[in-house]
Amino acid sequence: MHPYTSFRERIENPGRFAADFALLMVALALFALAMVLSLQSDLGANSWTVFHHGISLQTPLTLGTAGIVVGLLILGASWAMGIKPGIGTVANMFFIGIWTDVYLGFDLIPKANWLPVQIVMLCGSAILLGFATALYIKTAFGAGPRDAFMLALTRHEYPDRAHPLGHRSHRRHHRHSSRRVVRHRDADLRDHDRAVGGLLLRTLRHPHQRGRQQQAPPPARPPARRGGIARSTQTALYR
Repeated sequence: MHPYTSFRERIENPGRFAADFALLMVALALFALAMVLSLQSDLGANSWTVFHHGISLQTPLTLGTAGIVVGLLILGASWAMGIKPGIGTVANMFFIGIWTDVYLGFDLIPKANWLPVQIVMLCGSAILLGFATALYIKTAFGAGPRDAFMLALTRHEYPDRAHPLGHRSHRRHHRHSSRRVVRHRDADLRDHDRAVGGLLLRTLRHPHQRGRQQQAPPPARPPARRGGIARSTQTALYR
């Protein structure tokens, strides 16, 4: 969990706020670079990039500007559905489009024509996108405009406003049920982590140790008998 829960707490610590905002800018620049790499690899980009690229081909807008316009429309729709935008939401909408136009306008990432280079660019785009996502989440400045819109759809905030008398109790019930779901999900994640950790420990263990653990102990041999009396019993009798 991020140490700050409100914008006021962030402002009270300007040094940490500046560091988080700088990290946010780095994450958005890497986001745009990953999108341009996937587009210039000519092996297929993600769905939103394809949509923005199609708009740029049919209108005078550039690819980055088309992304900003689409993000602005989606931001307005998600805000109307009850999801308030954060600093990261607005920054995501503008700076990814700006960096995309910088990369393409100055031809910093040329289009690949050789298949091995195309594969490397596409794989690098996926890895870079995951790293940029981790940095973006670490700043905790809010979801992007498209993620906020998907969140608004899953929360069903807009239909609740059509029932002014019952939306409060419905939201209260939804909040309690969501907490139960989160608790069950956390328990499942803990069980999953324990299982994965045990599997990794068994896998990383030395081969001789694994062999010794897997081998079952030899069964105990029954005492030899002489004339129907066990040897241990005969020894006790003679003693």
